[in-house]
Amino acid sequence: MRKFYLLLRAPLRFGVAVALLPALAQEPVPPESHRMPLARKFSYACDGNVTVDVTLRGERARVVCKDKTYSMTQVKSGSGARYAQGSVVWWNKGYGGFLQDESDPNHPVMLAENCKQTSPTPTPR
Repeated sequence: MRKFYLLLRAPLRFGVAVALLPALAQEPVPPESHRMPLARKFSYACDGNVTVDVTLRGERARVVCKDKTYSMTQVKSGSGARYAQGSVVWWNKGYGGFLQDESDPNHPVMLAENCKQTSPTPTPR
């Protein structure tokens, strides 16, 4: 009787092993890092001797201009990168950018315009 029982269990074990093969063949998925993305720092010289310092970390930006600090989040942009905190927006594309207050969409106020990246030093194109 014991031999008969072992013969019945063998196909079951084989079937389970075959069913597990596709799962074992897949590439292991590395766990997502718990670490914060590295901060990247940029400085800009703008018209009127205004400087803007930007620290990017993932989809967040810390923008410092005229002794004010803005904690911004990346928002949708047709071109370039755009970050906003309420109505204040930092927009940059390539090595240039500007900071403006869009409280009145019909009359946005430029807080820093015609900004050119000064550090890290842009690489020639």
